[in-house]
Formats: sequence, C-alpha cells, structure tokens
Amino acid sequence: MVEQVPLASNGAGSNGPGRSQLSRERVALEALAIIDRDGLSGLSMRKLGTALGVEAMSIYHYVSSKDDLLDAVLDLLYRQVEIIDLVEHDAWESVFVRGVRSFNQVLLDHPHTVALFVGRPASKSREGFDTFLSGYTAMRRAGISPADAHCIVNLAVAFLVGNAVLRAGAAESGRSVDLVPADLPTDGSIAEFVLSGRELTDDVLFERGLTILVQGLRSNYGLA
Repeated sequence: MVEQVPLASNGAGSNGPGRSQLSRERVALEALAIIDRDGLSGLSMRKLGTALGVEAMSIYHYVSSKDDLLDAVLDLLYRQVEIIDLVEHDAWESVFVRGVRSFNQVLLDHPHTVALFVGRPASKSREGFDTFLSGYTAMRRAGISPADAHCIVNLAVAFLVGNAVLRAGAAESGRSVDLVPADLPTDGSIAEFVLSGRELTDDVLFERGLTILVQGLRSNYGLA
C-alpha cells in the first residue's frame, strides 16, 4: 500500500510551496484537500493556486486542464487502495476482502470524491486500471474464467460505489441509510422489512453485504 502523504493545506504567498517545489502529485494532493473540505463544486483553479501560493496559471505546468486535475486526484485515491501488493502472496478471499475494505475506507475518508469514481472511467487512470487488474488476476489465479473474473471485479466496484452513494445520500439528509417511506403501513412483510433494518448501521450493512458476496463466490465456483 502506498504511504499516504499528509493533506495539510498550505497558505498563500510566502507560506506556500512556490512553483519550484510543485509537482503533479503535490498539486493533486492540495486539490484533494480542497475537495475534502469544500466538495467537488468548491474546487477551482484560483482557489487551488491560492492554497499552493502560486498564480492559478502556474498550475497548468503540471495539469493540462481541470479535467486532467481531477484525473490526477483520482490517481491519488486509487493508489491508496490496498490490493496490488496482495495478489502474489494472498489467497483469493484475502485479496478480495482486504481490497474491498481498503477501497471502502478510501471512500469513507474522502466522501466528496464518490462522484469521481462514478463519472470517470478507471481506464483513464493507470492506477485505477492496475487496481482492477489486480482483482481480476486474483480471481483468475483461483481458477475463475476470464469473463466471470471480469464480472466479479465489476460487481465489487458496483457494491462499493453503491454503498458510498447511499451513505452520501443519508449524510446529506442527516440520517442513517433508510429505504422505508414513512407513510407505508407497517404490517405483514412490510413490518418485517422495517424491523429487520432497524439495527443495521451503515457499517453493518457493508460488512454483511461483503460476507454475502464472499459466500456467494465460494458456493458458485466451489472455492476453498
């Protein structure tokens, strides 16, 4: 797992790093810090330049556009997912579970970036491609066919991003994830459905969902 660089924001002017100390990664780190604080809509080249202590135009020496800047941020996030180093030494289940949990932690740490994962194909990011290729490789080493291994990787991503979107919506409304309309009558199967979810926190929903995925893979493919 790549060691994370602290995301402390620098002030403008003489307190900033100065152009000679900038790099694509440094620019992306500061952009991520702004996104974490102000959301995606709060990121602008002018604000980023102020945080870095340089003119906004200087940033274009390291990223070609704001779109390219978001790609650089996505690269940083994918590098925080712990999976690539596991493939050669760990069994498929360890790779799958630890990789999914690590990816989930990235989404928890940076909730404002969920839209980046939804709206930008992983193929635009070498780090993203390598992350998914590692999951695919682990499945292939377990004896799963190429097509099914590809489907499993996509299923894992859909599970992760879907959970993140639900959490983001719940956080926006100030409540935990709840899919039950308030005006439904609570009788029969409806009452059972409502009661079954009362004690399920976001974390419990995630872990139980992950367990079900793993159990399904074991059963469907006869994996040890």
